[in-house]
Order: sequence, then structure tokens, then C-alpha cells
Amino acid sequence: MTEIGLCHPSNSLWASPIVVKMNEKGVCIVGDYCKLNNQTVADRYPLPNLHDSVSDLFGKTVFSCIDLNRAFHNIPMLEEDICKTAVITPVGLYEYFRLPFGLKNGPGSFQRFLGSVLLGFLLFSIILMTSLFTPQVLKNIMSI
Repeated sequence: MTEIGLCHPSNSLWASPIVVKMNEKGVCIVGDYCKLNNQTVADRYPLPNLHDSVSDLFGKTVFSCIDLNRAFHNIPMLEEDICKTAVITPVGLYEYFRLPFGLKNGPGSFQRFLGSVLLGFLLFSIILMTSLFTPQVLKNIMSI
């Protein structure tokens, strides 16, 4: 993960254990931030209402979708919060300078960031662009 720029060695006073999970793509290493999350003030940024989002599809005939597979790890952490993301590994302590999975306010931060960048196009972790005709969808794609 250091090779792809997600984390770096740390001297933080904060430290969370890691959880190793197997998924269809291989091994997934995630920080177990339960104790940190218990001390975190909740950010109540609203996630999109699925019913409202689906009702916006009514009458549309052209759909284009962009999957945000790796976008979560592209959200920068605030400098003062980087030390709190430290995880204990068998080879030392590492901290993230990009948003890791497992933080209490991670989904809200992700949604706020994407909502500010992609206003009007967002449906959870997929950008969904709709239109009544093809040229409008192409225009929407080019605007992103």
C-alpha cells in the first residue's frame, strides 16, 4: 500500500489493529477503528435517498454509468487527522494520508466530496448520468 501512495510509516501515538479479509480479488487489509470511531463525533452528512434517486430516472431513455471503484482512497485526510489512522502491522506502524475504509465518518466525507465535485450526477458510489436523448448524456460525460 505504500507503493501506491495510500500510507507511509508512522510514529503516531494512535494505533488500531488491522483486520485481514479475503474477498474475490484477494486479500483486503482494513484498520479496525472501533475504538477511534467510539470517540469520533458523528458527521451527519445525508447520503442520497434511494427512492428519490430512482424516481429521478422516470422518463429517461439514455443511461451512462461510471463506477467509482477506487475513488474512496483518493479523498485526502486533514493533516491533523492523519496520525489517527495509524494501524499496527507485523512490519510496523503505518498511517494513511488518504481516506481509509472503516472510519465512522468515511462514507459521509466521501459523499460530500463527490457531491461537491459532481453535483447532480451522483447515486451512491456510482455516477449515473441520465437524459432524454444521447447528445445530452455525452455532454454530461464531457463535463466530468
